[in-house]
Amino acid sequence: MVNFLFHLLHLTGERKKQSDHVLDSAQFPSESDQNHLGKKDTSSHKELYYAFLENNSNDSSLQSQINSALKAANIKTSPIKLFEAINGFTISVSAAEAERLKAIPNIRSIEADHPLPLNPPVEVIPET
Repeated sequence: MVNFLFHLLHLTGERKKQSDHVLDSAQFPSESDQNHLGKKDTSSHKELYYAFLENNSNDSSLQSQINSALKAANIKTSPIKLFEAINGFTISVSAAEAERLKAIPNIRSIEADHPLPLNPPVEVIPET
């Protein structure tokens, strides 16, 4: 029925012009600009990483172990926070620097910081 009325109005010329919409006159990026959207320059883009060292029995401090690993990986950035209890630290480095750090024998693991979904979702009930 709706299609019939639409066609009838269209044939009789009674249908009015569609109202203008902000998107009708919007300036959209060109195709070449769209190809660059969402792509990061991973060579220099810095992200937060969590790095953990192997448990060594030597008496050197966590800070000195981290400094040795960073020097071996040719990374000039200092750690943001140290976690003595878990033998780890956070650092802001590029993906390429993280890969170099991962290759150091004293580094057990390195992971980029990213949100983790709670599965199943956790319901939060505010206190009253």
